[in-house]
Amino acid sequence: MTPELTHLWTPGDPDDVARGAAVVVTEDDARSMVPWAVAHGAAAVIVCAAPAEVEREALDESIPVIVWPPAAGRDPRDLKLAVQRAIIEAQSKQIERIHTIHDRLTQVALTGSGLEDLARALGEIVANPVIIKSREHRNLSFFGDGGMLDSVRRRAFAHGGTTPDVVRELERRGVFARLRRDRRPLHLHAIEELEMAARVMAPIMMGEAYYGYISIAEVRHALAPVDLMATEQAATVAALILGREQAVRARERGLRSSYVYEMLFGHESLELMERRAEFLGYPARQRYAVMVLRPADAGPDSVRPLMEHVAAAADAHIRQLQSRRGGLYAIALEDVAVAIYPAQGEASREEWLNRARQLLDIVSPVSDDCGLTVGVGCWQPEARAARHSFTQARLAAMVGQRLRGPGSVMHYQDLGLYRLLVEAVDPKELESFRAEQIGALAGDEELLRTLRVYLDARSNKALAAKRLAVHLNTLKYRLQRIADLTGRDLNDPQTLLDLHVAIEIGDLASPSAVR
Repeated sequence: MTPELTHLWTPGDPDDVARGAAVVVTEDDARSMVPWAVAHGAAAVIVCAAPAEVEREALDESIPVIVWPPAAGRDPRDLKLAVQRAIIEAQSKQIERIHTIHDRLTQVALTGSGLEDLARALGEIVANPVIIKSREHRNLSFFGDGGMLDSVRRRAFAHGGTTPDVVRELERRGVFARLRRDRRPLHLHAIEELEMAARVMAPIMMGEAYYGYISIAEVRHALAPVDLMATEQAATVAALILGREQAVRARERGLRSSYVYEMLFGHESLELMERRAEFLGYPARQRYAVMVLRPADAGPDSVRPLMEHVAAAADAHIRQLQSRRGGLYAIALEDVAVAIYPAQGEASREEWLNRARQLLDIVSPVSDDCGLTVGVGCWQPEARAARHSFTQARLAAMVGQRLRGPGSVMHYQDLGLYRLLVEAVDPKELESFRAEQIGALAGDEELLRTLRVYLDARSNKALAAKRLAVHLNTLKYRLQRIADLTGRDLNDPQTLLDLHVAIEIGDLASPSAVR
């Protein structure tokens, strides 16, 4: 609170001022004397005339400015009484303003208002531009005069959030670490190299949860103690708003995740699926095609968190394509990420492959170089049939990863014989068949590669020799060795088919097979 009046004091030597004195100044000195008087513990500032902004600044600082025009013969005791009354009135106004601020910000919290209303309320209280940012430094809400923005804030608006160079500089100065550690407003001096005005930043926290921060650029005036109090209370209200929004989003995401899981694994009726889709805001009778993103290099402990990042990037991409803020179109399973694409019209297989390549480019920055392969399933006529597309996409991703390696895309329609080998036959039977046909060549990569190229060349010896870059006689010698070791007639069409199937089975079993 403001100290009680002890005596009047006219500035001479600044070190002579006593706490509780009423400082008598000229009109020209009034603007500079308010902060000086506060710093020295003065009770009031007495001046012949004072601009309105000086009186407001004094009110913010809880120190009254008494306008006392000079008049001959006035009793100094009258001035002392006036000062004492002004001190009481200033304290009363300050308490009233604190209550008004508290009531306004509490009203924002209790009425379920959003961040825009909060930014407006705080901006009008502190009379400076206010911006609320997420923990990722994205702009969430703003209030203020656009003409009063400094360079940093203008670039933030163009960028959609604080630019990386500013974030790095503030991190280097330990600003964000101090916000989270101290949990109270922090004053930053102007940073000339960034063309950044002085500002106050307040962390938005609830418990240990950190949601972001409020930033107030001091472009009109420096924030007074009551402004800092308002900023701290506004940060608490922002935490309530963001926590509430996060809880609502989590609930909505849970409902949508349940719907997506039902699409992939459930057996609900078409009528029930359509009712759930309508409730959650999905288009009625939407057709879908599923893509599965399968990592090649991810440890068992890191694969699920990694797939969460991949799914989040895929979901944002698909929602952007659909021009939809709501909905959920990608989820993470234990070992893969699954993207559900709404099918528009009769898209061709090549169009779906192009979408898969685009998706791979989108999620690659968050995939931590885990070697993703994308499998594409066929589009299905209704949501409940999406599980068939999911099964196809998962198979395509597995086969594509083994045959083509990381970074590839594979459509289910391109699997050909592999569909039968993987879906219809017991793996033990497949391995037994492979061993019977080419088991004698195990470990001889030269002969296995020769046989593969010969079969791919449709038994054309000249073409096979050219592809292997060997003399024709060398090829004939190797083929004779293969016939001797396997005991098979390489001129028999059925034998060639059996050997080709055995080679393909080996490719499925070993992703490192030489092609």
